[in-house]
Amino acid sequence: MTYMVLLRIENRLEGIVELECRNQREYDVWTQGVSRLLSIVTQRQNKYNN
Repeated sequence: MTYMVLLRIENRLEGIVELECRNQREYDVWTQGVSRLLSIVTQRQNKYNN
């Protein structure tokens, strides 16, 4: 079973992410995806805050 939870509080993405993976490859795919998502959010926040 794999699941992911992201909390959004006051227009900020907070750091609750929980993953349960069957193997290392699945873990790597999820963590890379979450990392990319956080990067996109940061870029957009910087774009609109400057």
